[in-house]
Amino acid sequence: MPDRPETAAFGSDRGGVGKSKAAELRISRHLLEHGRLPAIIEVESDPRLAQIYGEEAVRLFRIAQDKLVDLERNPSLIYRMWDQIGEICMSAKGDVVLDIGANLTRTFALWLNEYGEDGPFGEGAPLIFFGVTTGDGHAVQSVNQALSYVAQAVPESRRCIVINERDAQFPLASDAPAVRGMMAAHGLAAVLRMPACMSPGLPHVVDRHLRLDEAAARPVAWWERECGLSRLEAVRAQRRLIAFLDEGTRMFDPVYGAVPEAA
Repeated sequence: MPDRPETAAFGSDRGGVGKSKAAELRISRHLLEHGRLPAIIEVESDPRLAQIYGEEAVRLFRIAQDKLVDLERNPSLIYRMWDQIGEICMSAKGDVVLDIGANLTRTFALWLNEYGEDGPFGEGAPLIFFGVTTGDGHAVQSVNQALSYVAQAVPESRRCIVINERDAQFPLASDAPAVRGMMAAHGLAAVLRMPACMSPGLPHVVDRHLRLDEAAARPVAWWERECGLSRLEAVRAQRRLIAFLDEGTRMFDPVYGAVPEAA
């Protein structure tokens, strides 16, 4: 198989677990290392990355919410879209970040399974799949299924769990029985922990569709003036957002190695 660019895919068939935020942190890491955006593909009923980076930088495939049930019953309905995505991944000049919306990981894996080693990722070497979950039991079950689908379809892919730490009500330890079971069953490359963002400025970042790297570079005065925060709140907003961005990009170190200091 000829060399193909690497695709980092983020998925789980449960919504609201932080897939897009994890993908955004991967994009931020790519910016930190290379000074430019990777190729970005978003498959969503409620797109976020396209709002953040703009539709010129993001290839958006919008799936209507009311079509998801039909797609679950007949995954072949979406194969034409996956074919287009496969062509983008194969023709990309560099790394690709693929954000897979809820209830679509199974169709992605079924599509890959049909092509086998002749598919866009061959047996899987150019693909890294990040299954994202909180500690909620339904989310853990969903990511376990998603990892199983991908392992069967592209056995040589690297597969990782990203544990979103924002859900303090349902903490999930890296050595919890469920996590150990998934590591053994799916041959996981790493268990990553996505830190919770404690910045009081995060809602303003989300509402304004700001890039994390650009928001973190805003001065304290901007947080006061534009977001209506007090001086001390503005300082916390800036410093905690910088810390979140730093921790969030470094969570990928077990997969990609440490970011060079000069980057």
